[in-house]
Amino acid sequence: MYAPSTLVRVTGTAPKHTKAFDDAMRWGSHVIFAFPRGSDMSFDGRLRVVPGKERASDVAALDARITPILLVDPSARMPWTAEDVKTFKAHAIAAAAHLRAGRKVLFLCVGGANRSKALARAAIRLAWPDETAAVFEPDDKNLALLADAIDTDDAADADVQRLAPLKPFSAVGKRSR
Repeated sequence: MYAPSTLVRVTGTAPKHTKAFDDAMRWGSHVIFAFPRGSDMSFDGRLRVVPGKERASDVAALDARITPILLVDPSARMPWTAEDVKTFKAHAIAAAAHLRAGRKVLFLCVGGANRSKALARAAIRLAWPDETAAVFEPDDKNLALLADAIDTDDAADADVQRLAPLKPFSAVGKRSR
């Protein structure tokens, strides 16, 4: 069995995470699950590999290891719908398959504190059900609840879908953009 600490990294793409982001990109991940910035669906200019492209969100310009997940942070104005929750679950299942195969997985979002941690937590729980994944505790408690509710059992889908519309734990603050 593989240890989650050897196969999982989480960080942000925002400029304040430059060192952690650069270290994570040098780490040698096999696959990268990346959530873009909500306002312009970009990756802060960090995931481009084709020089001269106008927008970092041009998926054709992304590193082939990257799976872009077009879900913005849930907010009071834009909560995650049942379809968004279903998308999140599908990516958690895909990430878990990579982890079970012993592949290094990097999870990215702008701040490295909510969507990426929630997806890492869900993937670890799916790959190794006995792991608590407590090391990846999203700042937003509702995203933590979602991560903990993800299961491969289709019967559990109703429980996951009941979390929609998923709003932030606190609709006040910087996450309510």
